[in-house]
Amino acid sequence: MNDERKFKEKFIVRLTISIFIVVILSYVLFILLVLGIIYFEEYKIDGTRASFPPFLSLSTIILFCLISGIIFANFISRRFLKPISELQKGMNEVKNGNFNVNIENEYQDEAKYLIDNFNLMVEELKKSETLKSDFISNVSHEFKTPLASIQGYATLLQDDSLSKEDKDKYTKYIIDSSQKLNELVSNILKISKIDNQKIVIEPINYSLDEQIRECILSLEKEWTIKNIELIIDLEELEIRTDKSLLSNVWNNLIGNAIKYSNENSKIEIKGYLKDGKIKIHIKDYGIGIKKDDLPYIFNKFYQADSSRTSEGNGLGLALVKGILDLVDGQVEVNSVENEGTEFIVTLKSKIK
Repeated sequence: MNDERKFKEKFIVRLTISIFIVVILSYVLFILLVLGIIYFEEYKIDGTRASFPPFLSLSTIILFCLISGIIFANFISRRFLKPISELQKGMNEVKNGNFNVNIENEYQDEAKYLIDNFNLMVEELKKSETLKSDFISNVSHEFKTPLASIQGYATLLQDDSLSKEDKDKYTKYIIDSSQKLNELVSNILKISKIDNQKIVIEPINYSLDEQIRECILSLEKEWTIKNIELIIDLEELEIRTDKSLLSNVWNNLIGNAIKYSNENSKIEIKGYLKDGKIKIHIKDYGIGIKKDDLPYIFNKFYQADSSRTSEGNGLGLALVKGILDLVDGQVEVNSVENEGTEFIVTLKSKIK
């Protein structure tokens, strides 16, 4: 805001000075024109006064005025009008959907500031358009897969000769695909609300450690099937925040720890209060994440390993990051491929 204010002030000052110079120059040229006509009306040659051709004096001064005016107008045009004209052309391109616009910046001061900001704006719009296209493409793909499964198995169920075992198996596939589709739609709606700031935070005081334990119990079937040992070390943690939103964080992080853990392994969940902040550690000893993938795991639809595509849709961690940003929290991740992953969530303990 300060830069914008300084830019506006400098631009107004320079424009005012330029207009003042134009007015003064015009006034001076007019006076010179009048004086020239009066003075050169008659002149002396060898002491003799002779008539000076009026048209010659008038033409000379007008020519001088025209040349001076053209030179000054060219300066004003290059200084003020040319960058504005280039900006106008660039804006027309952007209006027509072309974001591959970049204005070469050969100017200084205000013009440089304007063009730099225009180029930055176009670059951000280009990124936004790319993300939008990728999002639509990914959503379409994620919808297509479970829908195709539902359609395929529903078609197979129309065969009257199927055994009860096959019917039960195909019905389970349909239910699983439906659940995946429902989870996808639910996550997309939540992320959309977060991105558009349409979620109203409703903070309440509640026990965070109890909420995490409830989440662990709700996932009992998953960790029991894999025979995973859960090592839980949670202090009594009171917090004031949106309970419903934060439950999505634990469901996703603990759910992921179970999904990507090996059978007969363990998961450590630890929570404590330090320096007025709550720290929650969720650590598994599963397949881990590649170092090159770590910077992107919170991006929408990003899946670090193609082998994971059957396990999720790449929206869980994006939802976690969005929710934590919304409640003024943070999330960190440490991971080593084939050794395991640890997520560390930091929250402010606000009790009223």
